Amino acid sequence: MSASRRIMSPSGSDVFQDERGGNFSMHPAQQRLSCEGCRKHKAKCQRINADDPKCGRCLMHKIDCNVGRQRRIGRPRRRGVTEATLQSGQRGADDASRPGQHVLSPNPHAPPSLPASTSPSSSAYDIPALLDVGFSSFTDVAVFPEPLGASAPIPSMAVLLSTPDTPLSRPSIGRPPSLSRAPAATLWPQPSVETISVSVATLSQINIDLHNRMQATEAHKHVLDLDLIIYRRGPLFINNLTLAEFTLKVSREYLSVLTNLHSAVSHQKSFASSALRHNGLSLSPRAPDQPLTAPVTLAITSIFAQLLDLYELNLKCLLTRLERFNVEPIASTPLPGLAFEAHNADIRCMQGMLFVEAIHNLLQRMEVSLGISMGPEHGDGLLSPRQLYTLWNEISDEFGSSITRPDSIKSSMQEAIWRIRQLLANRGLYGLAA
Repeated sequence: MSASRRIMSPSGSDVFQDERGGNFSMHPAQQRLSCEGCRKHKAKCQRINADDPKCGRCLMHKIDCNVGRQRRIGRPRRRGVTEATLQSGQRGADDASRPGQHVLSPNPHAPPSLPASTSPSSSAYDIPALLDVGFSSFTDVAVFPEPLGASAPIPSMAVLLSTPDTPLSRPSIGRPPSLSRAPAATLWPQPSVETISVSVATLSQINIDLHNRMQATEAHKHVLDLDLIIYRRGPLFINNLTLAEFTLKVSREYLSVLTNLHSAVSHQKSFASSALRHNGLSLSPRAPDQPLTAPVTLAITSIFAQLLDLYELNLKCLLTRLERFNVEPIASTPLPGLAFEAHNADIRCMQGMLFVEAIHNLLQRMEVSLGISMGPEHGDGLLSPRQLYTLWNEISDEFGSSITRPDSIKSSMQEAIWRIRQLLANRGLYGLAA
């Protein structure tokens, strides 16, 4: 930054005089409106008249009013080439022009000298002959073309891509490892396309059926009781299924899809790890954070949240009816729709207990498949940490609570089972219920 003094030229244009006394004209883009004193104190620089040589502040303080200017506009000039630089460049050019001194090598740590069997007249296309032979090529056919004028034709891209794969070997220091052209499914744990398509179709149908049932339940929540859930009549008896039967059926189908996906992902993970160990790679790549696609994950999250709502609805009506059991007893005849394997449920209370135990067991297995069940013995689940975070945000209703919503529902199920056992014990059927 150089200080200058503005003077008026005879023609009326602004001419500035530098410290040496030389006059020069200033580009409008370089001219500043504030003087050095006002700029230093961050004050507003104003002149009483436009032609005043000093601004009002400099006139009041009786100091020099010097208007500075910005740096020179444009790109800076190139630095001059010194004699030492020229001599160094000439010496490097002379060294590079000597034949047989530098040969391209894939290993930066290898010596640049050629083997004794290699002649200096080798062509530039003889790169494979000059390279190290301590590593395998991508295919059995030579990747690099033959020298110009050779009788062997240059292989096309189709020939290169159609050659069989060779097993992986340990790479050398100077060249990256040669990778097999196996599909990505053999290296990364992704379920097969068929498993994904079938799962998406099944999950979509379950999601639609659940949505329709929840809408019907919401429309009749003012008259909702246990009779509407278990009896084959009323507005909740849809497609020849009561709400209790539908809850059990959908839970089993949903768990079946989760089990198939979990087994497919686990199989792919074990296959990928064994393939990497067989190929001799020291560092095995980590499994991807999201083994499932976004549509499958969203469908799984939506169905699980709706199933929790359905479980809470069934338990609320069941516990309410159990509280009024002394006033309004439950009939002893079994329900025709609720049948359980390996159990002869000829009493309606026992059917209710088996129903609650069944959905309790299904919910626990769902948690294990999704990966939200606590404990290292359960292993990894389907969902990644980010997908689990989305699932918890979807099903959480109370912030800061130490008990999760699935745990709260399972506690209500255990309470209902205990109450039904007490009723069966009072009727002399505790041995059958235990």
